[in-house]
Order: sequence, then structure tokens, then C-alpha cells
Amino acid sequence: MHVCCPKCKNEPNSLEKWECFCGEHFNHFDTEGTCPSCGYSHEYTECQTDHCQEISLHLDWYSTIKKNLRDLKLTLDLIIG
Repeated sequence: MHVCCPKCKNEPNSLEKWECFCGEHFNHFDTEGTCPSCGYSHEYTECQTDHCQEISLHLDWYSTIKKNLRDLKLTLDLIIG
């Protein structure tokens, strides 16, 4: 699945880690933003590139999901009328 920052389009690598409120460091994209230690679901993810550091909704990083949801909505609008 394609994952990238919604602002700068940087693709995070598997070595990048984010810190949870509980102190655990983990890769948000290995767990869909859920901390493996305490189970907290992070709604937002910060871009770790020096030139961006934008904080965005975690789901917005999954560009293919957003496109699929838009396509589904258009299809349902056509069916429902």
C-alpha cells in the first residue's frame, strides 16, 4: 500500500519511529498508528522530514485508501441517485 505525507509526499521508511504518550517508540505504519505497548490509537502522524514536519490525520497518509473511498462514494451516489 502506498503511504506518503499528505503535504510533501515524502514516503516514510521502515526505520522511522514515532514516540507514543507512554514513551514507546514505534513505526506508525507497521501498526496503523496503534501503539504496540499501550494500545493508544494515534489519530495524527507528524512528517519526519526536516523541511516539512506537518502533522496530518494518520489516515490521510494512505493515499490509495482515500482514492478508493472517493470512487466508492461516486459509485454509491450513482446507484442511489
